[in-house]
Amino acid sequence: MPIQSGKLIYSGETQTPNLLNYDSAKMILSGDFENKIDAGIYTAYAAPLDNFIFEDNSTASKSFTWQIEKAELEFSIDKNSLYLENAKISDSIAVTRAGDGVISATSADSSVATVSVDGENILVTALATGNTEIIIQIAKGTNYFASGAVVDVETLVIKPLNQCTPEEILDAFKSEKAVDAWQTGDKTSLITLSGQIGAALTLLFVTAILTARLQATLNIFSTIQNSAVMQAAGMKVTFAQKFWLIFLSDY
Repeated sequence: MPIQSGKLIYSGETQTPNLLNYDSAKMILSGDFENKIDAGIYTAYAAPLDNFIFEDNSTASKSFTWQIEKAELEFSIDKNSLYLENAKISDSIAVTRAGDGVISATSADSSVATVSVDGENILVTALATGNTEIIIQIAKGTNYFASGAVVDVETLVIKPLNQCTPEEILDAFKSEKAVDAWQTGDKTSLITLSGQIGAALTLLFVTAILTARLQATLNIFSTIQNSAVMQAAGMKVTFAQKFWLIFLSDY
């Protein structure tokens, strides 16, 4: 009986197996025995010609199989890393791949960034400041094995002004990205941005520093205003005197 000799790997071209134990002068082939393109297992049949028999003395047609194996997937992505911020909170990754393997993607930390897939395009959207990885997977298809890639993602997301703490306001100013996140008219319990955004950010910076210092002052003040040391010393210091003493000092 004929058997396949050697290995065939998908190439996009038609292929026919090299067969051992096949003699065209003694047998005839039928079925899927030649000129195949896709990877897979094919079934063919061999029947002896007149005046010939198989080794088992039979003359009936017998089946045999041969195979074209899947190839390693060739693919590319147009970005190996992403940086997302308020000015560009989302970005896409384009996947170019051979074959028909289904593309999927997941975020290693969905609290930092989410991901969605539409065909060969992967959309990544930042949710919070941090770092994560987008894990891209391409399933095995008709002619190719599975493969994949990892894209590093760094994000800087500044929350709306009215959701920020004084420390976050100061951090936003230091990042120089607040102008992309806040607009004139945005409000917080601390300030309302008005006028030119540049002037507003200067006001924001000063306010954030004073607010942080005010909080620290109140924290220190609360621990000493009724201290036994002050009472024992008979110190007579007004609330205002104590407050400004702390506020203007280096703690």
